[in-house]
Parts: sequence; structure tokens; C-alpha cells
Amino acid sequence: MTLAEQNYYWAEQIVCALRGCGAQHFFIAPGSRSAPLTLVLLRLAEVLPDVYCHTGFDERSLAFAALGVVKASGLPAVTVTSSGSAVANLLPAMVEAQQLQLPLVALTADRPAYLIGVGANQAIHQPGIFSHFVAFECSLPLPDGPLAAAGLQLSRHLHGSMRQQPGPVHLNVPFAEPLYPDSRLPLRAVPVSTAPAPAKLVRPANIIDVHGECLIIAGSLNIAQAQQVLKLAEALQAVVIADITSQLRQLQHPRVLANSYELCTTEQPLLNQFKTVLQFGGRLVNKPVNQFLAQYPGCYWLINEHDQLLDPTGLAQCRRIPAAHWPLAFKQAGMATTTLQQQLIARSVDIAGHLAEQWQRQYSEYHCLHLLSGLIPAEHLLFLGNSLTIRLYERTAECRERYPEVFSNRGASGIDGLLATAAGLQLARGQPLTVIVGDLSALHDLNSLYWLKQAGQTLVLIVLNNDGGQIFSMLPARQQKDVFEQGFEQPHGISLAAIAAAMGLTSEQVAATEQLAEAYQKACRRAGATVIEVLLPRDAFIRHHRALQCRPT
Repeated sequence: MTLAEQNYYWAEQIVCALRGCGAQHFFIAPGSRSAPLTLVLLRLAEVLPDVYCHTGFDERSLAFAALGVVKASGLPAVTVTSSGSAVANLLPAMVEAQQLQLPLVALTADRPAYLIGVGANQAIHQPGIFSHFVAFECSLPLPDGPLAAAGLQLSRHLHGSMRQQPGPVHLNVPFAEPLYPDSRLPLRAVPVSTAPAPAKLVRPANIIDVHGECLIIAGSLNIAQAQQVLKLAEALQAVVIADITSQLRQLQHPRVLANSYELCTTEQPLLNQFKTVLQFGGRLVNKPVNQFLAQYPGCYWLINEHDQLLDPTGLAQCRRIPAAHWPLAFKQAGMATTTLQQQLIARSVDIAGHLAEQWQRQYSEYHCLHLLSGLIPAEHLLFLGNSLTIRLYERTAECRERYPEVFSNRGASGIDGLLATAAGLQLARGQPLTVIVGDLSALHDLNSLYWLKQAGQTLVLIVLNNDGGQIFSMLPARQQKDVFEQGFEQPHGISLAAIAAAMGLTSEQVAATEQLAEAYQKACRRAGATVIEVLLPRDAFIRHHRALQCRPT
């Protein structure tokens, strides 16, 4: 067997191992050192209907699109790169995956060890490049000896890692030249995609007693987890303060309170009277909720499915419990009255009615997001950008009988890779998609407009363009008047609609809520991608924010 053939069949074994862990989507960056991997993947895609190969020119964007697939499917997704700085471009997505304990796989080709550190082209030290942002990493040997046996050993390592410690994986694969076989080689193994068997669920050994009135706080959850939280709320006769990422925030339900920001800002004395707080899921979007928890005097439990510590207050009693057992892990100890719950529900209803009219008083980000929350079809996936977008959507969103499933990148909460992540959701689910981001987030990820051009389903990208970082107007940075605009706000004067049009995308600019409603509903009726740029005055947000009254007088 020639060295080129060894490279090819070693690549096939590596892909087999990843397929055995459930990987179906492979995101392939251009490059020659990764040629054996690329050749195997593209040829597998010709014969296997569940091998999906996606190609693109920007490794950072590819990795975030793969992250979107992981979020939407729950299965590993793989980014394939050549050697050198191409690998470093994967770091932001690996950081986000590590923060959320998601199985994003970086499959990076490399030069052989004898070419590292001697001035060879496109050769850097790649093992360990992602530092502690991976759950498992391995620098594989050059292909030598029985390839099937080596592939089986790799498969065992991957399976064990993904079961024991969820999170991103880095496989570094050196290949020596020649990289291209002289002729097309037959596939010797047809790998089967098999999701790792879930860890065996063990019924909680110790049931947690809930004393007195109970308040549930729902953090970032998927739909199945959210349903378990609702079951527990019914069992404990508890009320739920719902984060926008909990899949419960827009639910019309007598036990779900939609206005976490206002309740935790204005009703702390009432909230502090609850004897027990149970928090479920991942990170919380709104700062006032965390501030409430930091001073809460009662019994505070934080429950998650993983071992990851998500308690910035240092006050919670943390417990790892599978979501399927959440309704079984707690029982009411003694009698709990409903008086507190009724008071809190009444305050929530009053606040919601009071604010419904206030959201529409001025043309601003508040008004636009409140409007959109009532228009987005329930069958759409909804991806919310960071900074102002997700915070204001959480405050203003209408409650509905049916509403879209919400996604976001709230691991490291950065603005990079948002468009690519959103596109990955659609690649995995094949559903219509609405994406709402700010102007700086869109500018930061312009390369990912490439993914919008590939969209076959309806995809609506709404860019709230307030000409810079207006979130800083809420912060002490605004008092630094001599440097605020240059150092923080950073106005740019760039038209996102014009950029989208130049890239061949359907785009439209709007400057009023009536125009936004019309443009959005039209975009939802067409296949493919539409970019809607919402032009907003730079000071619209802060003027509206200062005029808001959180509670009825």
C-alpha cells in the first residue's frame, strides 16, 4: 500500500470512529493537508444519505455553523481544517461549546512532527492549541500498521469521552506527503452513524424536601427539560420565573411568570418571603435575577444535568440530576400556603398590563422586539443575538399559546459567529428560521452571509441597526463623555442591507414598526433568505429606557 493510500484509509477509519459517535454533519474548510479527510467525506456523502458535507471558506464561520448543528440536533458535528492558522480560527466556537458542554469536534490536519519547529511552511504546534477548552483531545500518529485496529481504539476513546465528560473534542491528524492517491480508491468500510448510548438514569437516592412556599427559576433549557420543569411546578404547586432561553418565557400558563426583570427589580421583598428557590438549567440572561439570587436568604438549590458549576453567587446547593428525574427528586415537606404565589402572580399580571402599552410608546428597539414577538410563526426556529437583543426580547416578548423554539449563544455570550450558528440550526432541523441580531454582531460575522445564500427554507435575518454599541449607554461608560463615542459606542454608518444586496441576497431597509411588520410578514412567505435592516436612531433605546416605569403607580 502506498503512503497516499495509507493516508486515505486512515482518514476513513477516523471518520468511521466519528460516525460511530453520531456525527452526521461535516464542515470542510479548503486546504491540501486535510485532503485525505476531504476526499473520504465527499465520497461517503455520495453513497450515504446521512452524511452531510458543508463547505466554506472561513474556518471560524464553519465552526460556528457546526455548533448550530450540535445545538439543534444534540449530536456531534465536525469541522475539518488544514494545518496552521486555520486551526486557530476554530477557538471562539470551541470556547462557546466548552461553556455549554457541547460535542463540537475539531478535526485538524497537521504536518508530521519532524516538520514542526524547523521553518516548514504552514506548520505550527497544534496539539493543545485549544488549552482547557476541550473535554478530550488526541494527537493521532501517522498511519502505520493495522489501520482498522487503530481506528477501533480511537472509537473506544471517543465513546468513553463523550459519555463521561460532555464537551468539545480536538483530534489532530498529521499526514505526510503524498496526500492524493493516483486513482480513485474504493471505500473499504461503510461507517454507520450511531449516537452514543445515554448514561443510565439512576433514580435520585435522596429526595430533596421542599419546605414552605417554592419559587422555581428556569434558566437555559431545551423543550424536553422545560416540560419536566412544568411537571415539577404542578407537583409542588410552585410558580416559575422563566428566562427567555428556558422555552417557557412566552408560554401562556398560570404558573409561568414572564417578567423576570421587573419582578426581580421591584419585588425583591416579596420574592424573599419564599422559603425555597429551585433553579434549573443553564445561564440566566437577566442581571436582576442573578442579583436577587445573590441576596436571597432562603434555601437555594441549583439543579443541572451536568457537573458544570453555574453558581456565580456561591450560595446554591448544587445537585446533578437527569432532567427525566426532576419531577421525582423533590417532595413537599409540610403544608405550603398559596398566598405568596397569588400575590406574586397578581403583581406579575399588573406589571405585564402596565408595560404592554409602554413598549409601544416610542419607535425603538423595545417597540420593534415587542412587535416581532407576536409575529414570529410558531413553526420557526428563533435565534436571538447577544447584547441588547436578547435582553430586550426577554423583557418585551408577548405570551402566546404557541411560540417559536428559542436558541442563543449564551455560553461566553460573545457577538462572534451568531449568523453562522443560526444557519447551523436550520441545516440540522430543516425548519424556517428567524434571526434577530444587532448591527455590530452582523458586521462581526459578515462572512457568514455566505450561509444565508445557501438557505433553501425561509430564513429571515433582522438586523437592528442603531449605529454602534448602544448597550454601553446603560453603563458607566456613558459618563466618560470625552471618549464614549470613539471607545465604546463606535458608530460606523454602514448599511447592512446594502452589503447583503451586494452579496446577492434579498434585502430591505425599514424605519418604522409598520414597515417592519409588513417586510417581515412578506419575508416569511418566500423561500430562501431575506435580510431586513431596521434603522433606529442612536439614542432611541436610551430615551425609551429612561421613560419606562417598571411597576404601576
